[in-house]
Amino acid sequence: MHRKMKISLILFIVISAFTTGFSQTGRLTGFSVSQYFNEQLCTFKYPSDVTVHINAPCADSMRADRLTSIILFALPNGNSTAWTIGKEAGPSDDWHYEIQHIGAQTRFLRQLVRDRNIVTVYLEADGQSWPTWSGNHPNDKYTLIYAMVDSIRRIFNDYPHEVVLNGHSGGGSFVFNFINGKSAIPDYVKRIAFLDSDYNYSNDSGHGIKLAEWLNASSDHFLCVLAYNDSVALYEGAPIVSATGGTWYRSKMMQRKLAEYYSFTFEENDDFLKYFALNGRIQFWLKKNPTRAILHTVQVERNGYIHSITSGTTNDQNGYQYYGAHAYDQYVQRLPPEDIGSFIITNDNDGKIRLTLRQVEHGDIYRIYWSRDGINFRDSLDIRDSSTVLTGLEDDSLYFFRLQGISPWGQSQKTEVLAGIPGSTAPGVLIVNGFDVVKNENTRDFVRQHARTFNDNGLSIASASNDALVAGMLQAAAYPTIDFIVGSDLYMTETVSPDEQTLLKTYLKNGGHLIISGLDIAYDLDSKGKAEDKDFCYNYLKMKYLSRSPLNQSSVYYQVEFDAEWTDLVGPFTFDDGTHGTYNVSRPDAVQAINGSHPALTFTGVDTSNGVAGIWFAGFFPEGTKPGKIFVTTVPIETIYPDSGRSQFMKGILDFFASESGVTPSNATSNCKFSLGSNFPNPFNAETHIAFSLPSPGNARLTIYNALGQIVDHPVENAAYGAGRHEIVWRTDNLPSGIYFYRLEAAGHSTVRKMALIK
Repeated sequence: MHRKMKISLILFIVISAFTTGFSQTGRLTGFSVSQYFNEQLCTFKYPSDVTVHINAPCADSMRADRLTSIILFALPNGNSTAWTIGKEAGPSDDWHYEIQHIGAQTRFLRQLVRDRNIVTVYLEADGQSWPTWSGNHPNDKYTLIYAMVDSIRRIFNDYPHEVVLNGHSGGGSFVFNFINGKSAIPDYVKRIAFLDSDYNYSNDSGHGIKLAEWLNASSDHFLCVLAYNDSVALYEGAPIVSATGGTWYRSKMMQRKLAEYYSFTFEENDDFLKYFALNGRIQFWLKKNPTRAILHTVQVERNGYIHSITSGTTNDQNGYQYYGAHAYDQYVQRLPPEDIGSFIITNDNDGKIRLTLRQVEHGDIYRIYWSRDGINFRDSLDIRDSSTVLTGLEDDSLYFFRLQGISPWGQSQKTEVLAGIPGSTAPGVLIVNGFDVVKNENTRDFVRQHARTFNDNGLSIASASNDALVAGMLQAAAYPTIDFIVGSDLYMTETVSPDEQTLLKTYLKNGGHLIISGLDIAYDLDSKGKAEDKDFCYNYLKMKYLSRSPLNQSSVYYQVEFDAEWTDLVGPFTFDDGTHGTYNVSRPDAVQAINGSHPALTFTGVDTSNGVAGIWFAGFFPEGTKPGKIFVTTVPIETIYPDSGRSQFMKGILDFFASESGVTPSNATSNCKFSLGSNFPNPFNAETHIAFSLPSPGNARLTIYNALGQIVDHPVENAAYGAGRHEIVWRTDNLPSGIYFYRLEAAGHSTVRKMALIK
């Protein structure tokens, strides 16, 4: 097919898609509506390597009795349409979003210029370079550009319209191709603007003569040229353009040529050289550059697009100042609300439920959803404050809650599910959702299973996100029991973060009761953890990692039983293989009870010598002031089914917490003697484990000496420990190889052992 016939066919197809009629309300056929400003949008390819994005006023403002200004804005080199439109950039957004803001400047213009419809058409060449596009079309670029302009004009055939040629940087190549395409610039072009983009201006190409003839043809033809002294600008100490290659030189060349036809007035101040002719219809604003900076995009950002459209009119410098402060900030598309990470459900003194949240950026309204089953959230309430009391709820009934930030710019993701029970009974349990991993298996609603389980056992509850707990939005000590949900967190999200460890340590030292469940707790803290993680695992969770799954067999064991010496509610209890509503617990950690703790939960069919699924401990924690209790299980409680089985499982834990001192099995800690074990490994490199046993609660001191008898470290400095076996990890990052001694002092006894450090 002949090239011109092919272009005509493409032109017919494009026009047909958008000329099927316009509604009288100004609704443009084939256009979508922006969710932010109700602007009418349309994007298409022309013919195959130019993306055309049209932004028209909202339907109510698009009036047929007004002139429509179709501003063809050719994009700068290396910029996408989205970057050129601009918006408020978020933490992960590219910086290009905030250097032009043509979208916001267009919205400003629509409020300023009330006698016409302002339409901005973004023209993006493939490869984001109009000079490159021109090089790829050496023989037909003029034909293509005029066909493209005609196709865009035909979309607005039912509106009286004019065309404005505009562009930034390399976008000037598009404008000059249009000028070069015909012997004279068409009369429908009413304004030509160069936003630091007239690199291709040439007297030899007749550009000056054509511009002069076009300006003479009508008193409503305008020319605006904005440039800066790029001839002195430096990047990393080197010039960015040649002496004659930048817009400073080319703009002066253009002005001198037009001065052959028109009498210019000249103004100079500390910032600009200004040239005006034809009562301001011709304007050159040339920015001085004493600091030799690169001001290429600054000219656009500082109201440059606005001035390129209003120069020489009654709106020139009306409500804005070229190269002044942004006049359009209120029209910048803002970010949607950030996700709400911190909120809590508590009870006021009168028993009513109070929801408290940490407000987020861009959150104008916070929508509270609530439900009786935690699945179907049919009720909602909008608030603006960070805290509110929810009324109209039935006392002693379980409710579930979610939150969402709402603003004109969008919505945040709905939060995890929390729960509460209004009524006169003070919450005895604080449920903390610490299950953070971003996986499909984390539906962020596992508080449902935990809350129902406590409710079945007659306990009232409060709940919190782990972020809220760490942020101090409530006091953990106010709750006799904390139920900490870990789920399948691992690695990047951490099973228990350092901040969470610190808080839980304090809670246990002060006599709190902690339930913590998650399938990778020991693997993360002990096998893969740092020294601080291991300390928390050994001395506060009172367990040691043995294997990634029972007998290192994945997807085999899905039943656990309570130790018969611990409770009469033996079981067995079955947990999810991925087919019972939660997620597949294919490899729960097998752990060992240490430091005075005891096995509480065994894998059915697995000897305890190969590890257990849970441990209990009752007594003093290091530096503790009151005896606390802990129940740890590597089987996530939410995965135990059915509901009745999960409630029985929780009853066993709650009975332990309610007992005066737990149980006293035959291997109770009272049989322990004062002892200091051999460190392992020995010899060792970066770290070694040191175990010791105490016959009764008390303070202990562990001191490390070098071969000269000099003290090099105090891994344990007069710390409080309960009766039983304990284990610490000693790291030796800054010590040389050699023989070292470690001495334990406690309960009026002391003993010393030797170890070897080899690096």
